[in-house]
Amino acid sequence: VYDTTTVRITPGSPTGFVVSRPFADLVSAELLSSLTVETLQCNAAGACTVVESFSGQDNALLLSLLGFGLVGDDATVLISTPPVTTAANGLRLTFDGGLVNLLSSLRVNTACGVAIPPAP
Repeated sequence: VYDTTTVRITPGSPTGFVVSRPFADLVSAELLSSLTVETLQCNAAGACTVVESFSGQDNALLLSLLGFGLVGDDATVLISTPPVTTAANGLRLTFDGGLVNLLSSLRVNTACGVAIPPAP
């Protein structure tokens, strides 16, 4: 997801994605360890360069349960990064192909240029 007309992601703010999947299939540790969120700098032609990368394997991502039933009968979670240090205009969510069966029902609901997890 990117917008070349303006910088949408500013330093000091966390970014992330709201995703959902059937609650019975939600395996937080496995899900998080297989994901990577990258901030991007994209040009008008659609060519993007990675600015920063946050991996669940490196414990750089946070997983916050937002609720149940917000999207059908699915559990909805916010996958967020620490505050970014460099401005960017795009986000990318990727996952390790080793868990394809686990992630086959992962639905990306929205990308968040500022993703502040809810208080516990």
